[in-house]
Amino acid sequence: MKDKLPLYSSVDFPLYMLLTTVILLVGTYLLSAYLHKTLASTIFSILLVSVFILLLTYTNNQENLAAKEIVLNEPSNDSVYRQTINEFRRAVENNDAEHLYELVDLNYEDEVYWTEKEAQDLIDYFKESSMLLNQQIRLLEDSVSYIELLEERNVEVYPDKEKRIPYAAMFDGFVFLQQDGQLSVNVIKHTIRKNIVSDDDFDELILTYKDTDKEFVFQRSTLEENAYKNHNNEEVVEVMYVGLGNYVIDVQLITGDTVKEAEVLIDLTDEYMTTKLDRKNEEMMGISFK
Repeated sequence: MKDKLPLYSSVDFPLYMLLTTVILLVGTYLLSAYLHKTLASTIFSILLVSVFILLLTYTNNQENLAAKEIVLNEPSNDSVYRQTINEFRRAVENNDAEHLYELVDLNYEDEVYWTEKEAQDLIDYFKESSMLLNQQIRLLEDSVSYIELLEERNVEVYPDKEKRIPYAAMFDGFVFLQQDGQLSVNVIKHTIRKNIVSDDDFDELILTYKDTDKEFVFQRSTLEENAYKNHNNEEVVEVMYVGLGNYVIDVQLITGDTVKEAEVLIDLTDEYMTTKLDRKNEEMMGISFK
């Protein structure tokens, strides 16, 4: 990582100029006792304008140096991080879901469901707002300084041999950079409440993710056995981990010959741009049977 440029002037420069101005004013006042008042007034005006110009020049130079400093803190054009960021932007701007899917590393701690269809969901969401895409690019660029600092200090974020990606992202955003420069997508855990229904004698609870091959079947006993308390102290059961996208889940509750149905929509929202440590990136399905 490149060091920041030092400012060309000391932070005491404005104080120095203030003291200089006071001295000039006092000197002009003393001169006025010996010179014609008009001449003294002219000298005073010239000195005051000169001080103002010096202060203005100092301020502009400070702003220019600060701007150069920001540029130097951005990842270099030939860095692996910049290449990944550029590839991500290109995939979104070209509406290329296949390229975005291939760009994302899915080597998580366990299975994560995310396909080209969800990559397209992500692209569509970014295409709705150029501001959101620019925000995501800025988040990726800002994360590079931290990653490079870890490299300087020889700190590995994921020190295990398999280099599996933790579910909780290090950085905000729909997508984030890994230490090796690869791109990953934010992961959400879908859950259901253990006491999703009050009836203890139902036969099966079936969750079918539309347009996928994912189907989950629960009995009352399996809900009891796999329940745990989440961050809100609610008893829930894990369904699966998914990458960000739009999901439609068809739900069936079967009791004998009776079938109750519901549909759950879990869509992309801006709130997923921020890693919610208190929520543990969990999305509990709100199921209401017809």
